[in-house]
Amino acid sequence: MKPIFLALALVAAAAGCHRGRTPCAPGTHSKLEVRNGSGALELAWKGDDLCDGQLRPVGTLTVKGNTVTLVDPAGKLRLELTQDPQSGVAQGRDAEGPHMRLYRDVRELRVLRADGVPLGSVVPQTTKGAIVYNPASAPLAKVSLRDRDAVVTDMAGSALTYVTPAHDPGPAGVFGIPSLDSAEQLAIYIYWSR
Repeated sequence: MKPIFLALALVAAAAGCHRGRTPCAPGTHSKLEVRNGSGALELAWKGDDLCDGQLRPVGTLTVKGNTVTLVDPAGKLRLELTQDPQSGVAQGRDAEGPHMRLYRDVRELRVLRADGVPLGSVVPQTTKGAIVYNPASAPLAKVSLRDRDAVVTDMAGSALTYVTPAHDPGPAGVFGIPSLDSAEQLAIYIYWSR
């Protein structure tokens, strides 16, 4: 009889250990990674989970049609980007209401506050690169493609951010706009890269 009780105890213990899906689990494939100039992981997008450099959940990022949605770990809306069908401008809102606007044409990508005050812009160059400008139109950073990465550097050439994988330096320029936090930058990058 003892082996039967032991087997039942092991089955019960194993059933109690199952906790379901673990957000940001180590070893889970990243759809996109953002690393600092030294190469240390800052953000990883794993499935819908957005993870920090220590693989702790910082929110979820989902893409449905023309909408990119970022929520914090508690489920509070941080940023939802949707295209205005009238103007083609992306409207961004958070839990409190309008938060920002995104404008894009063939010459420039701009990030503005909801009231229209510019936060920064990115101007694609003809040589597979881009220049990031501050609100006063002074150059802040450069973006170039290297293998599967986009590299954001300061104007002197020191690496600030690596985005992997990346195919277009224009959207990656958002990582050179300092007034945005890294999760917002990633949401904008995904929106512009669709």
